[in-house]
Amino acid sequence: AVQIGILDYTLFPDAPEFYATYRLMNIKSHKIYSDKLRLSVLDLKHIELATEEDRTYQIDYWAHLFKSATWEELKRLAENHKALAEATDTIYTLSRDEKIRMQCEAREDYYRRVGWKDDKIKEQASIIQQQTAALQQQASILDQQAAIIQKLQQKLAAAGIAEEQAQIQP
Repeated sequence: AVQIGILDYTLFPDAPEFYATYRLMNIKSHKIYSDKLRLSVLDLKHIELATEEDRTYQIDYWAHLFKSATWEELKRLAENHKALAEATDTIYTLSRDEKIRMQCEAREDYYRRVGWKDDKIKEQASIIQQQTAALQQQASILDQQAAIIQKLQQKLAAAGIAEEQAQIQP
């Protein structure tokens, strides 16, 4: 099985690559799990790092296709490339179909809302943590103040008894 991930971010910023392939390996023996299983990653942020081999297989052309923002860009890329022309025609046809376009937009909207909710939940959890810490600090201050009050009450009570005894004696 081959999985190709097309990313619009750099997976490993300290070692950017345009196209990389990964395999599962036993970490003790370094034996590859299977030559039939691999994960390939295409980083659209680093098309400029395409190797000669990447250009030979025209992976950079496909990256530009995925990175394109307008129909004009797509058409220009597809002019001299049959497979890209077919892919561009398919994308154009699918995007013209209202039902398919609405499904795509609904899916994008769903992912945007879920991401927004996740961000909101994280933000609210952070606020709750800050408020909990502040409440704990206030509770500690109140405990300290209660201890001081108790000591003062004890001193007052002790002083009051001494005062009463002084008033009784002539």
